Amino acid sequence: MANKVQTVTLERVEKKRGPGRPPKIPIEPTDEVAAQLIRNKRKHMRDNPLIAQLQEQPDSMDVLDLAMLELAKEAGSLDFERTEAERKGKDTTSISSKKISATKAVIDTYLKKRETIINESFDFRSKNFQLLFKFWATKIEDACVQVGMSEEMIQRFFGVMSEVFDDWETEALKYIKSGGKSG
Repeated sequence: MANKVQTVTLERVEKKRGPGRPPKIPIEPTDEVAAQLIRNKRKHMRDNPLIAQLQEQPDSMDVLDLAMLELAKEAGSLDFERTEAERKGKDTTSISSKKISATKAVIDTYLKKRETIINESFDFRSKNFQLLFKFWATKIEDACVQVGMSEEMIQRFFGVMSEVFDDWETEALKYIKSGGKSG
Protein backbone atom coordinates (compact mmCIF):
# COMPACT_ATOMS: atom_id res chain seq x y z
CA MET A 1 0.00 0.00 0.00
CA ALA A 2 1.43 3.31 -1.01
CA ASN A 3 1.67 6.18 1.47
CA LYS A 4 -0.32 9.12 0.35
CA VAL A 5 0.86 12.49 1.52
CA GLN A 6 -1.88 14.90 2.44
CA THR A 7 -1.28 18.58 2.55
CA VAL A 8 -3.07 20.54 5.22
CA THR A 9 -3.39 24.29 4.82
CA LEU A 10 -4.23 26.50 7.80
CA GLU A 11 -5.97 29.71 7.19
CA ARG A 12 -6.56 32.42 9.76
CA VAL A 13 -10.16 33.56 9.73
CA GLU A 14 -10.91 36.79 11.50
CA LYS A 15 -14.23 36.85 13.26
CA LYS A 16 -16.33 39.80 12.20
CA ARG A 17 -17.66 41.88 15.05
CA GLY A 18 -21.29 42.91 15.13
CA PRO A 19 -22.45 46.47 15.56
CA GLY A 20 -22.10 48.22 18.90
CA ARG A 21 -19.64 48.21 21.74
CA PRO A 22 -18.01 44.89 22.64
CA PRO A 23 -19.17 43.45 25.95
CA LYS A 24 -17.18 44.33 29.05
CA ILE A 25 -15.10 41.53 30.37
CA PRO A 26 -15.28 41.66 34.16
CA ILE A 27 -11.94 41.74 35.92
CA GLU A 28 -12.09 39.29 38.75
CA PRO A 29 -10.43 40.08 42.09
CA THR A 30 -7.08 38.43 42.72
CA ASP A 31 -7.90 37.22 46.24
CA GLU A 32 -10.69 37.05 48.83
CA VAL A 33 -9.66 40.33 50.51
CA ALA A 34 -10.01 42.18 47.21
CA ALA A 35 -13.34 40.42 46.53
CA GLN A 36 -14.68 41.51 49.93
CA LEU A 37 -13.52 45.06 49.28
CA ILE A 38 -15.42 45.09 45.97
CA ARG A 39 -18.58 43.77 47.70
CA ASN A 40 -18.25 46.41 50.44
CA LYS A 41 -17.82 49.17 47.85
CA ARG A 42 -20.89 48.02 45.86
CA LYS A 43 -22.99 48.00 49.05
CA HIS A 44 -21.69 51.43 50.00
CA MET A 45 -22.59 52.78 46.55
CA ARG A 46 -26.10 51.25 46.79
CA ASP A 47 -26.60 52.86 50.22
CA ASN A 48 -25.27 56.30 49.19
CA PRO A 49 -28.16 58.80 49.48
CA LEU A 50 -26.82 61.09 46.75
CA ILE A 51 -26.55 58.26 44.23
CA ALA A 52 -29.99 56.97 45.24
CA GLN A 53 -31.50 60.45 44.80
CA LEU A 54 -29.89 60.86 41.39
CA GLN A 55 -31.31 57.50 40.31
CA GLU A 56 -34.81 58.12 41.69
CA GLN A 57 -35.36 61.86 41.09
CA PRO A 58 -32.47 63.49 39.26
CA ASP A 59 -34.40 66.74 38.70
CA SER A 60 -35.25 67.24 42.38
CA MET A 61 -33.75 70.06 44.43
CA ASP A 62 -32.88 67.38 46.99
CA VAL A 63 -29.95 66.44 44.73
CA LEU A 64 -28.32 69.79 45.49
CA ASP A 65 -29.04 69.41 49.22
CA LEU A 66 -27.41 65.98 49.27
CA ALA A 67 -24.49 67.20 47.16
CA MET A 68 -23.90 70.05 49.61
CA LEU A 69 -24.10 67.60 52.52
CA GLU A 70 -21.57 65.25 50.90
CA LEU A 71 -19.21 68.14 50.12
CA ALA A 72 -19.60 69.47 53.68
CA LYS A 73 -18.76 66.01 55.09
CA GLU A 74 -15.58 65.99 53.02
CA ALA A 75 -14.70 69.50 54.20
CA GLY A 76 -15.28 68.37 57.79
CA SER A 77 -13.14 65.29 57.27
CA LEU A 78 -10.37 67.41 55.80
CA ASP A 79 -10.64 69.77 58.76
CA PHE A 80 -10.10 66.81 61.09
CA GLU A 81 -7.11 65.64 59.02
CA ARG A 82 -5.62 69.14 59.12
CA THR A 83 -6.01 69.30 62.90
CA GLU A 84 -4.34 65.89 63.26
CA ALA A 85 -1.48 66.89 60.96
CA GLU A 86 -1.01 70.12 62.95
CA ARG A 87 -0.98 68.15 66.19
CA LYS A 88 1.73 65.88 64.80
CA GLY A 89 3.77 68.84 63.50
CA LYS A 90 3.24 67.97 59.82
CA ASP A 91 2.72 70.38 56.93
CA THR A 92 -0.98 71.23 56.52
CA THR A 93 -0.78 73.30 53.33
CA SER A 94 -2.21 70.72 50.92
CA ILE A 95 -4.94 69.63 53.35
CA SER A 96 -5.95 73.26 53.92
CA SER A 97 -6.06 73.84 50.18
CA LYS A 98 -8.32 70.80 49.69
CA LYS A 99 -10.57 71.96 52.54
CA ILE A 100 -10.88 75.42 51.00
CA SER A 101 -11.81 73.83 47.65
CA ALA A 102 -14.44 71.63 49.31
CA THR A 103 -15.89 74.57 51.24
CA LYS A 104 -15.97 76.68 48.07
CA ALA A 105 -17.78 73.84 46.28
CA VAL A 106 -20.43 73.82 49.04
CA ILE A 107 -20.89 77.58 48.71
CA ASP A 108 -21.06 77.42 44.89
CA THR A 109 -23.66 74.64 45.07
CA TYR A 110 -25.67 76.60 47.63
CA LEU A 111 -25.64 79.73 45.46
CA LYS A 112 -26.63 77.71 42.39
CA LYS A 113 -29.53 76.17 44.32
CA ARG A 114 -30.62 79.57 45.64
CA GLU A 115 -30.51 81.08 42.15
CA THR A 116 -32.52 78.16 40.74
CA ILE A 117 -35.14 78.41 43.48
CA ILE A 118 -35.54 82.14 42.99
CA ASN A 119 -35.79 81.82 39.22
CA GLU A 120 -38.30 78.96 39.45
CA SER A 121 -40.33 80.44 42.29
CA PHE A 122 -40.73 83.87 40.77
CA ASP A 123 -41.92 83.37 37.22
CA PHE A 124 -43.42 86.80 36.70
CA ARG A 125 -44.70 85.85 33.26
CA SER A 126 -46.70 82.85 34.46
CA LYS A 127 -50.49 82.94 34.20
CA ASN A 128 -50.85 82.50 37.98
CA PHE A 129 -48.57 85.43 38.73
CA GLN A 130 -50.42 87.61 36.21
CA LEU A 131 -53.69 86.70 37.94
CA LEU A 132 -52.17 87.53 41.32
CA PHE A 133 -50.97 90.90 40.01
CA LYS A 134 -54.48 91.64 38.68
CA PHE A 135 -55.89 90.66 42.09
CA TRP A 136 -53.55 93.14 43.83
CA ALA A 137 -54.49 95.89 41.39
CA THR A 138 -58.18 95.27 42.11
CA LYS A 139 -57.54 95.39 45.87
CA ILE A 140 -55.54 98.62 45.52
CA GLU A 141 -58.33 100.15 43.43
CA ASP A 142 -60.87 99.10 46.12
CA ALA A 143 -58.69 100.79 48.77
CA CYS A 144 -58.52 103.96 46.66
CA VAL A 145 -62.34 104.00 46.45
CA GLN A 146 -62.64 103.41 50.22
CA VAL A 147 -60.42 106.38 51.07
CA GLY A 148 -62.61 108.55 48.87
CA MET A 149 -60.35 109.12 45.88
CA SER A 150 -62.17 110.42 42.81
CA GLU A 151 -62.22 108.38 39.60
CA GLU A 152 -59.81 110.93 38.10
CA MET A 153 -57.38 110.54 41.05
CA ILE A 154 -57.57 106.74 40.81
CA GLN A 155 -56.76 106.92 37.08
CA ARG A 156 -53.85 109.30 37.82
CA PHE A 157 -52.64 107.01 40.63
CA PHE A 158 -52.61 103.94 38.34
CA GLY A 159 -50.89 105.99 35.61
CA VAL A 160 -48.06 106.84 38.02
CA MET A 161 -47.99 103.22 39.22
CA SER A 162 -47.48 101.99 35.65
CA GLU A 163 -44.50 104.38 35.29
CA VAL A 164 -43.03 103.31 38.65
CA PHE A 165 -43.46 99.66 37.71
CA ASP A 166 -41.91 100.10 34.24
CA ASP A 167 -38.97 97.67 34.79
CA TRP A 168 -40.35 96.07 37.93
CA GLU A 169 -39.47 92.42 37.06
CA THR A 170 -35.73 93.07 36.93
CA GLU A 171 -35.85 95.26 40.04
CA ALA A 172 -37.97 92.70 41.91
CA LEU A 173 -35.55 89.84 41.14
CA LYS A 174 -32.59 91.96 42.29
CA TYR A 175 -34.47 92.81 45.48
CA ILE A 176 -35.38 89.17 46.13
CA LYS A 177 -31.82 87.95 45.42
CA SER A 178 -30.40 90.58 47.78
CA GLY A 179 -32.58 89.24 50.58
CA GLY A 180 -34.79 92.34 50.64
CA LYS A 181 -32.03 94.92 50.86
CA SER A 182 -32.51 98.00 48.70
CA GLY A 183 -29.53 99.29 46.85
